[in-house]
Amino acid sequence: MPFARALRDAEAELAVAFRMRWQYENGVPEEAAARRHALAGIVGRCEEAGRLLDAQAAAFDQVRGLEEGLGGGWGMPWSSPRAGSGN
Repeated sequence: MPFARALRDAEAELAVAFRMRWQYENGVPEEAAARRHALAGIVGRCEEAGRLLDAQAAAFDQVRGLEEGLGGGWGMPWSSPRAGSGN
């Protein structure tokens, strides 16, 4: 499932971003230019996580629809009580 991979990849990006932020809060790196670069890296990782999840938004919505018993809008015969009844 592509959305499962996107979820894992986004989680990995955010884990690195949080680790970078923790180091930043603890004074690593020390130089101003390196600190600015670290912040840009944190933002970049968060943006990448968002991009990965946004790319799979439709798949997430379909899974949610299946979980809610709605059929995900796929037009399956069992998604309608009248499907296959000949009426």
